[in-house]
Amino acid sequence: MEKKKVFRPKRKDVFYLPVDEIEVEDGFNPRKDYGDIEALADSIFHNGVKNPLRGYKSGGKHLLTDGHRRLMAAKIVAKKNPELLLPFIIDVSEKSAEQRIIDVLVCNDGLKLNPLEESEVINRLINFGMDEREISKRTGQTGVYVSNLKLLYLAPQKIKNLISENIVSSTLAMDILRSTDNYEEAVKVIEKAHKFAQETGKEKIVKRDLEKSQGRTNSYSAIKKCFKVGAREDRTVRVDKVEMYNFVNKLINGELSKEELEAMFFED
Repeated sequence: MEKKKVFRPKRKDVFYLPVDEIEVEDGFNPRKDYGDIEALADSIFHNGVKNPLRGYKSGGKHLLTDGHRRLMAAKIVAKKNPELLLPFIIDVSEKSAEQRIIDVLVCNDGLKLNPLEESEVINRLINFGMDEREISKRTGQTGVYVSNLKLLYLAPQKIKNLISENIVSSTLAMDILRSTDNYEEAVKVIEKAHKFAQETGKEKIVKRDLEKSQGRTNSYSAIKKCFKVGAREDRTVRVDKVEMYNFVNKLINGELSKEELEAMFFED
C-alpha cells in the first residue's frame, strides 16, 4: 500500500501533531458506538484528515475533546504510515469542565452521538448542578428532548441493551417509558412487543407491534375494512345506525371537508 500525501488545510490556528501525541482524557468521551472505523481509516489513508481534531493543552499534554473516531482510525493508519500528522486545533480559552461536556453535543464535527450517548452527557450536566431548563438553553436542545434523555439515562440496563442491539428504537422506548407507570412495567411492555414481533418473523419492534401486542389496533384501518366487507357481502345496515353509517362512510371516502367537520363538532 503506497503512502498518500496528508491533506493539510491552510489555517493559522491548526497545529500538526503525531498520532501518539494526542491523548484521550479518561472517562471524558461518552461515545460507545464508533461506527465503521475501518472505512474511516481507509478514507484517512487516501485523503488524510480534512476536519481538524479539537482539544486543549494541560500539563504538557494535548487532550482531545472532539475527534475520537478520527483519532481511533488514525491509529490504524499510523501503523502503515508512522509519519501521519493530524490537524489539531488547540482551544486556548479557559473552559469549565461542564462547558467541555456541552461542546461534545454542540461542536461535534463527526458522527453524531446516539440518544443513549447523549443521555450520558445530559446526566453529567445534571451532576454539575444544571437543571433541565439551563441544559436546554446551553445545548440548543428542546426541553422535551432533554427530559426524554434524562428519562432514558435512568432506564433499566435491559432497555438500554435492547436499544443498543437495535431491537427497539430510542424514540419508541422513550414513548413507552413516558406512558408506563414504572420501569418494571416498561420492560414488560417492550418484552411482550418483542415476542410479538418475533412471532411475525421480525426482530425489531415497531409501533404497530407494540399496539398489537397490547390488543390495540388502528381503528381507522379497521373501520375501512369493516365497510369494505359489508359492501362486498351486501349486508344490511342496522336501522338505528343508519345516520352514523352515512357519516362514517362519508368520512372514509373523503367527502367531508375540514370546515364541515369543524362546524359539526365545535362551537364558533
